[in-house]
Amino acid sequence: MSMRCYLCGVCLLLLAMGVLLFQQDSGESQRRSTTVQRKDNIKQKFIPAKTVAFASPIKNASHVENEEFDWKSRLQFFVLGAQKAGTTSLHKYLGQHPHIVPPYPKETRCWNYRYNENDPYCKKYFATARFREKYPNYITGDFSPGYISAQHVIPRIKDTYPSARFIVSLRDPVERAFSQYKMNYRNGKVNPGDSFDSLCLSELEIFRKEGLLSHWIFPADLSNTSEGMSESKMMEMYMLAKVNSTELVRNFASPAMLKSWGKLQVDKKSKNFLRTGLYALHIRDWMTTFPKDQFLIINFHDMSRDTNGVMKRIHTHLGLPHIPLNDTKPTNTALEHSTENPEMSNQMQQILVKLFDAFDSMIAVVLEDEKWKDPWNR
Repeated sequence: MSMRCYLCGVCLLLLAMGVLLFQQDSGESQRRSTTVQRKDNIKQKFIPAKTVAFASPIKNASHVENEEFDWKSRLQFFVLGAQKAGTTSLHKYLGQHPHIVPPYPKETRCWNYRYNENDPYCKKYFATARFREKYPNYITGDFSPGYISAQHVIPRIKDTYPSARFIVSLRDPVERAFSQYKMNYRNGKVNPGDSFDSLCLSELEIFRKEGLLSHWIFPADLSNTSEGMSESKMMEMYMLAKVNSTELVRNFASPAMLKSWGKLQVDKKSKNFLRTGLYALHIRDWMTTFPKDQFLIINFHDMSRDTNGVMKRIHTHLGLPHIPLNDTKPTNTALEHSTENPEMSNQMQQILVKLFDAFDSMIAVVLEDEKWKDPWNR
């Protein structure tokens, strides 16, 4: 009798343990199911828009040491420029998104000065241990503002990341040119005796001799030759010149203009303070190779006035949910340099407004967007 009771007790104990284990297993299964579902939701939520093609699918699993790291698929976008138009701030702002890991250094210049035919996908910068730590749910981009004005970069990116998204920040080209000059001046990249005015006059003369200013009408007694002309006389020549904007519209992207534009791409004589600001021609170069919907063009001043509004557009362009920034303070690397400030003359400012106004009117034509008709509200 006692033995029978003992066996019954053991059976009851085993039964109770089975129920308990079953409940634990059910709870664990439910948690696993929830985890998988959560991962699936993250995957669906954060993978960029379908128009952005992956080099290989983002894996939805933990990293295994021997598993191939799909680093090529992570590079989804390029911030092309322009220089001195807020690209450093964009690097900071985009880095605040939990699904974006920005590169360091900010400017890899991997498809430009540091291009290596044996490493066309830039493994050196984008297959690092730092990125592996974020595996698998992140994307990254390249922030090299010199790309916008470098024609030779276009086919290199086309060959490696043909479906990438592009972000271009544009700033009033007069402000941008002077800001670049001040940066170079403080960094010792221009000779102390080279004023902003003199360097701009030299670059304008290159434009004129290459035929890019064929829509300018110069005074007959001054335009025959500028050889040996004093700086003050040359300044007078550009001040008195008239600009035929209708002529520029008629001949924009004509074979003659594109030939002149092509010659400027290989010119090494100037600092390119002005060439960088001919945005309509630069954007056209890129949009003749990549579909227009892969580009988002933003206004530097809009980003200053409504940072989160512009970032929402950028996040949407990248196929990510908008997450407002905690820190919208712009990054101004110029403050890290000397406080010495060179000057731009009123005359040169008038000449540059005259130069850029005509070309700026073509931005709206290239983008087929009327809001770019008068982007700087001068």
